[in-house]
Amino acid sequence: MGRRKGATTCSILSGRGYFLTVGLVETGWPAIGSNDFSNLELEQIEQVNSMTTATEHLYVVTDNFILGGEPIIKGTRTPVRAIVEIYRSGVSAEEIPLRLPHLSLAQVFDALSYYNDHPDQINAHIERNRIPENIIDPLTKSV
Repeated sequence: MGRRKGATTCSILSGRGYFLTVGLVETGWPAIGSNDFSNLELEQIEQVNSMTTATEHLYVVTDNFILGGEPIIKGTRTPVRAIVEIYRSGVSAEEIPLRLPHLSLAQVFDALSYYNDHPDQINAHIERNRIPENIIDPLTKSV
């Protein structure tokens, strides 16, 4: 497929084998649906990598293209809120990597530390993602 100017989004296969959809404005990147990314310039790839914003925590970042900018564990799509919710359910921090094996204990503790520093932000994400009680099947509530 040819290139087209002014595309609004584009999917790129990352080094980890995931497709990344990014916003584009007059870049000349391949059109959506194209699998030919061999002509991407290093500068364009670096633009994609720079969309992740570091926080004051080593393992916690934000990226407007992942979960709408919600704080996540660096290199994953795991939100800090997920770790906090597991911890709140009574699972010890040391046990969380057993349930989320792609995370290290250091990442878990950093996520909990981030929550301690930003409770209002994470609580807002938890509330925004809560499933309303009235749509939960009563048979699953006892599980």
